[in-house]
Amino acid sequence: MNRTDIEYLDFTLNPLAMLCDPISAGCQNCWHRRRAKMLAKNPMIPKEQQDAYAGRSAPLLIESRLEQPLKRKKPAIIGVQFMGDLFHERVAFCDIEEVFEVIAQSVHTFLILTKRPNTMAHYCNTYTQRNIHLPDNLWPGVSVEDPDNLWRIDELLKIPAAVRFISVEPMLAPIEFDQFWSVLGVGIDWVIAGPETGPGARPCKPEWIENLYEQCQAAGVPFFDKSKNYIVREFPECNG
Repeated sequence: MNRTDIEYLDFTLNPLAMLCDPISAGCQNCWHRRRAKMLAKNPMIPKEQQDAYAGRSAPLLIESRLEQPLKRKKPAIIGVQFMGDLFHERVAFCDIEEVFEVIAQSVHTFLILTKRPNTMAHYCNTYTQRNIHLPDNLWPGVSVEDPDNLWRIDELLKIPAAVRFISVEPMLAPIEFDQFWSVLGVGIDWVIAGPETGPGARPCKPEWIENLYEQCQAAGVPFFDKSKNYIVREFPECNG
């Protein structure tokens, strides 16, 4: 695990060496792809990891990384596979299963963010089908960078999780949650929003974030502003 500058996390855990594929507008300036391509050329890491980061092979689960949360006894908030997407089409279900087993055994709170919520919903609901309770310390979330991807919320709401969240980052356009107001207060527990950062960052108007905050305030949903405006930084109830 690594300490992180992401304000709402203590650590990130990236058990998979992988190269994710762009699937929507939010992926245009993906920092993960830049980082993965650098790692693919790093002679200090094993060749099999280099191949996975280059996309020449399937995502590779690194067991030594996966076990790290079990060695830490003090509860923490951990972001899982922010270097990629745990629910990418090439990630084996057996590898996801191993990640979930570690989550179930840990004292930490784990946030898993995806742009592939249909796959995440399908996998998480296999727990229900097997009469297994989805771990309460697992918080699934979806990226919704613009109105075209509001459909991801529908898929997120199919997951029987204790806490669900939405990440509006990078925020590329104004977003209205109108069609979700009937469920946001009970189905969505947290909204995070912020502008794009890094090379080629696209603009995000402060009023877009402020409007989103006002929507969440009206629905009683905690809101975390990652912009430099810092309207408010609220957290949902946390196990960690």
